[in-house]
Amino acid sequence: CILLLLLAATFHTVSFVYLVVYLVCCIHIERKTLIIIGVTLTLLYPVTQVILRTIMNAAVGEYYTFAGFASSYAILSVAIFAMCINNYDTICAMSPSGSALINYSLAMFIFMLNSGALMLPFRFFDALKIGYIFIIPYVIRSTRKNEERVLFYFVIFALLGIWFYNAFYVDDIIFSKYQFVFPEWSTATRLP
Repeated sequence: CILLLLLAATFHTVSFVYLVVYLVCCIHIERKTLIIIGVTLTLLYPVTQVILRTIMNAAVGEYYTFAGFASSYAILSVAIFAMCINNYDTICAMSPSGSALINYSLAMFIFMLNSGALMLPFRFFDALKIGYIFIIPYVIRSTRKNEERVLFYFVIFALLGIWFYNAFYVDDIIFSKYQFVFPEWSTATRLP
């Protein structure tokens, strides 16, 4: 795993984030400790901003710019982390990797809370959001009450909708700078 992470880092330096997440997921953290870590890092937000910004500058220098706080990503990550904390015991009982999944949501929360200190925070989110494919089904299945399950569905889909809207329809979107191959497809396939 570590060899593959280092290999991925040769393609893009954001891959180093997986090394941090991997190490966090290898530790079993109890619910009370997760809450303490989450609250402490939220309160230490000004300090973690300085530390992460210094690390980012040392790692990539002036090559990338800081894109600002990713509010929709942060809201999504805090909601999923809170749902994981709420159903901690059930998720851990459902799977031997339940604790790792919850720790993953903690790491995602910490990174997105501090997204203002990350260079290109959308790349961090895009690199890490794949883990939600594993976490969200456990959160939903761990809910015993129908009302709570409906609330979780509503919150998750509303937040994913906000993220989708922000990613694709806000005026200054990052995806607008990328070009799609199909508008130029006729030029590429035209015979001389």
